[in-house]
Amino acid sequence: MSTEKKTWKAILQSQLTVGVTLVAGIITAGYQYSLSQEQALASNYRTMVAQLALDDSDSRHAATASIGTFLTREDQGLLGTTTKSPHYEETIDILTNRLSSEDNFNVRNSIIGSLKKIKNEAGYRQVIERLLTINSNNFIQEYQMKTSLDAARKTYDSALAEYNQTEKDLRTVIWPQIYFRLR
Repeated sequence: MSTEKKTWKAILQSQLTVGVTLVAGIITAGYQYSLSQEQALASNYRTMVAQLALDDSDSRHAATASIGTFLTREDQGLLGTTTKSPHYEETIDILTNRLSSEDNFNVRNSIIGSLKKIKNEAGYRQVIERLLTINSNNFIQEYQMKTSLDAARKTYDSALAEYNQTEKDLRTVIWPQIYFRLR
């Protein structure tokens, strides 16, 4: 019996070793797969962000529509917990910044549609705060630009008036004197 117990014990140990090796291999393969998916997702995200800078409005429109998926995507954790996409904050920044500078109506509507994909109130508040900050900065810059433009306009008007006066003096005073001297 003792040799029979040793044989069963050896068989169980070898099966346990094989089982642990298989489980470790499966866990490693799952981890590698999730890493490759994250890398592919990051690459796809960077491609969409790069398309936002293109001159072609159709490419920008497609990119803004696609990038909105990063606002709704939630990652599943190990214990069933969900977390926001790793590009969530960056996507909000990119879309809100792009919204204030985009001049194509279709692309603007696409950006607004992507921002509407945010599901929670905190996300909406975040977008509103960023848009208000951008708009206040634009207002401050607009005021400074208007002030500079007014100053430049005054300088131009005074230089134009001086030029017109010089031209008038040349026609009425200096040129007749030169003409009569040459005769």
